[in-house]
Amino acid sequence: MFGGFPDWLDMLLLVLNWLLCSLFYFGVWKLVTRARARG
Repeated sequence: MFGGFPDWLDMLLLVLNWLLCSLFYFGVWKLVTRARARG
């Protein structure tokens, strides 16, 4: 445990990171398109 994470935990962290990034970019894209449609 001290020399690094197990493989499944590494994969879980990667998937969580990817999900957070995609959610963040999706939210930004929605905000931008909404603002562009309004103005």
